[in-house]
Amino acid sequence: MTAFRHCQSNTFQEAVSPITGHRLRVNLSYDHVYVPADANISLARRLGAELPAYWAQQVAINGATWRRAHEMRDAYYAFAEVGALSDFMSAIDQMLGLVADAKAPRAQVLRALIWLTRLWAHGLVAIPPKWTAEYKINCPVSDFTVGNHLAWLNEIAAVVSVKSDRERRRVMGLALRIATTAVGVRELGDLAPTTTAEAVRDGMGTRATGIVRAILTAQGVRYGAASSVKPQDWGLKIYRVRKKSDVKFHWATAQDPPLDHWRRYLAQWLAERPVKSQALKLGEFFLNYLLANPSVTRNPEEFCRRTYMPTVPYRDWVQGCSTLLDVLH
Repeated sequence: MTAFRHCQSNTFQEAVSPITGHRLRVNLSYDHVYVPADANISLARRLGAELPAYWAQQVAINGATWRRAHEMRDAYYAFAEVGALSDFMSAIDQMLGLVADAKAPRAQVLRALIWLTRLWAHGLVAIPPKWTAEYKINCPVSDFTVGNHLAWLNEIAAVVSVKSDRERRRVMGLALRIATTAVGVRELGDLAPTTTAEAVRDGMGTRATGIVRAILTAQGVRYGAASSVKPQDWGLKIYRVRKKSDVKFHWATAQDPPLDHWRRYLAQWLAERPVKSQALKLGEFFLNYLLANPSVTRNPEEFCRRTYMPTVPYRDWVQGCSTLLDVLH
């Protein structure tokens, strides 16, 4: 097969979801789009036929920023003409070549991800970590890009305390970064450490911890006891703080930056306690509760209101821990 600059069909791994039993193909390349050798090219061509109308719609909404992107428009239109796998991969190369060669690529990355995400939603490609990690951009979320996948993405967003539609889409976009590294994702339970690329989680840095915990929480709500994947399977752990080692609780914000308000309040409270070791343990215990339950608000003022009802009350979570060490280890 012809060598392509930005896509490939050979570097992948087959994996089975431990929750759903669905078989997926994980893209093992950091920078090349994975295109299955048996990709449905007639479907790709039908989807490509939608693009002229979609482009015209975006020009009407966004004006000159889309109208002047003539080369990307031509790259979009090329997908309507694919007749074979090599044509499809050539069209991907043409589109991503524009991104790689652009002096100000961010807008071009977004346009490319719009189309790549739609192709992924139909089982035609798996997106490599490069295009989201290096440009620090999430996969765009809309009916056009993700279609039926929007339902389970909303399940993830529902367990996270968000205050705006923008925050909701950010959560879903982060989840998509992980999901789009594999071909064959059908539902929430298909997301597991073995069925998605580890490289994308590495590229996400500290963001990976929060979104993986949200995925696990949503899977617990959806599948109950059948949700067999644990935080340690993803490489996550709850960090124990030894006595006198971190009186500012920075270990917590390293795992979940929005906990900074709680961190500062607890650090001030700890400084005023006569028995530091006991207070340090209590602060650590509460922060581990917040880390284990990403749907609980990170706003101390909101948490302390009488009207606020967390999805997992602190008392219930405490009762579910046989000892303090269950949480700290």
